[in-house]
Amino acid sequence: MFEFTGDSVPGYRVEYTTKPVQRCGSGDPVAVAGTGRLIVRFEPAQAHDEHGTLTPAERHRAPGLPAVRELTLVCDFEGQVAWVLGIAAPSEYRVSELTGPARLVLDVRHVP
Repeated sequence: MFEFTGDSVPGYRVEYTTKPVQRCGSGDPVAVAGTGRLIVRFEPAQAHDEHGTLTPAERHRAPGLPAVRELTLVCDFEGQVAWVLGIAAPSEYRVSELTGPARLVLDVRHVP
């Protein structure tokens, strides 16, 4: 789940990639657990406040879920934010928008 300040979710795109994932500023490669890499991009968005403080402070998580193994922020630059999710195995997913507060929820189907 991604939560936002304001009343609405920014523009977004969610898609699997088979290409190597790189950090947007440095081009450094990013590895995540699992055999699937799901990219979530937001625009316009930022993962820092007006003082440059990181929001959220946690830029990498291993949630311990059966389908989603890791989440890593790979871009926070010029109004673009992108995360890569390490998925145990590529499978179907569903995207939902919620309000109060504005949130984007990804449900990734667990394939046993």
